Order: sequence, then C-alpha cells, then structure tokens
Amino acid sequence: MRAISPERVMEAVENTLAGQKAYSYAVSHPCLYSSAEHIRYQPIIDNICVACSLEKQPISEHMYGLGQTYIHASKQWEYPYAIESINSMGSDPLRIADVGGGRGVLSWYLAQKGHAVTAYDINFLWDNEGNADVENQFFQFARDNGFEAELGSVFNIPAEDDTFDVVTCISVVEHVLWKEYAIKEMLRVLKPGGRLILTYDLVLNNTSRQEAFRVEIFTPQMIYSLLKKIGIAVEELHSTNDVLASLSDMRTDQVCIAPDMTVGGFVVTKSLKIQGKL
Repeated sequence: MRAISPERVMEAVENTLAGQKAYSYAVSHPCLYSSAEHIRYQPIIDNICVACSLEKQPISEHMYGLGQTYIHASKQWEYPYAIESINSMGSDPLRIADVGGGRGVLSWYLAQKGHAVTAYDINFLWDNEGNADVENQFFQFARDNGFEAELGSVFNIPAEDDTFDVVTCISVVEHVLWKEYAIKEMLRVLKPGGRLILTYDLVLNNTSRQEAFRVEIFTPQMIYSLLKKIGIAVEELHSTNDVLASLSDMRTDQVCIAPDMTVGGFVVTKSLKIQGKL
C-alpha cells in the first residue's frame, strides 16, 4: 500500500474546502408574549380559524379541528408571530418546513396561502396514546389538503442542504436536549436569505420545570449561551424585567401553560458569506 504524503492530504483538503460555502447568521425580532400583541394578532387568528374550519376559543383553551388538527393555546400567539414574519418576506410562494409541528394547523394554513409546505415530526400521534390510525389519517389529510407530512427528527431532517426559504420550529426545543445540534440542523436545510423562525417556552429558573415532557426549558441566559456556542453573535434577547412583564400578562390572560412560564421567539436569517476558495 502506497503511503499518502502530507502534501497530497493538504491538496485534497484544500480542494474540498474550495467547494464549501460559508454562512453568517443574524438574529432579529426577539419577542415575548404580551397581552397587547395577543390582541393585535386577533385578525390572524380569525383568519386561521376560518381557513382551517376551527371554532375559535379563548387562549385559555386548545382548539381541535378537521383531520385531528389543532392549535394549542399559546400558539394563538406563536403562530401569528411566525406568519407575520413569513408575510413580510413578500407575496411569492415559499418553500417552508414546519419542523416538529405535529398536527398543528400552521402547515395547512400556510399551504392554503400558496406555499409549498412540509411538516416534519418523529411521529404525528404523540397525544393519542400511539394510535396509528390518527397518524395515518393525518398523512391522508395532508395529501388531500396540499401539503406534505413526513417523518423526520429535528436532528435529522430528510432534506438536502439549502432547501427551504423558511423553517418554522414552534414550541419544540423545550422537548429536546442538545438544542445546539437541532438548531444547526434546521439552519443546514435553510437557503441563504432564508429565515428560521423559532419559538419556545421560557422560564427564569428552568430547574423548577424540568419534567419528562419538557426536558430542558430555555432561560434567557441559556439562549444567549447557545447562540454564542453556535457562533451567532447576539445581545441579550430577553431581560429579566421583560420576562416578568410577560409572565404577568400570561397570568392575566389565563394562557393555558404551566405556571411561571411564558413563550418567546426570535428569527435567524442565513446569509452566504464566502463562496469559492478560502
């Protein structure tokens, strides 16, 4: 067997790197639940309910509709937050991945707006005691209503690099560990110029709310540290005072969520930094 010289190894590495793309990422639109925003979002919620044949409920209740679809209570704030960001990208149809979206109506609603949407999840029956009929019915419902539903993990999305204009991940990351790798995977499938729209449960002290269902809940410091670890420069997204104000609004509005917990979000935009030889 012939030995491979260090020079040939370096040449091979340089040739590989020459074809690599390098990206930069910018965080924008950090937000927390507020009563004022919930009121402002009512026209979007009304639109969703009409489009998806849902009987509107107060944010203290979940909504359930056709094809076993639903809007869980806090998503009356989270869905409009995501939709508003998507709408600001213009009127052209977008290719959208809703990662971890389950049977939430977001995928169906966005498909009705002309977008090419794929909903990914590890299963679509977690809240039905493993009833495979529910999942099969949802797969058929998706096919009948103009969007795709595919099995896929937040850590392993079955799509090529730079595939989607938008990736939404709505109240998913609190249910997984190793969030760094989940966010990196969602950024991988995002096109340059595209947006990752992330929402999440948020507490000031996550040790008080760890459980089998929410295995690791964000705190403001955790978000800052995570983004820094990924290499995304960001200032403080959520101050303690802002979180306390949001928690107060959650209690006032009787949002159906665990006590001392709110929901927040931010957007990551992916840009092509370098292409060609380094």
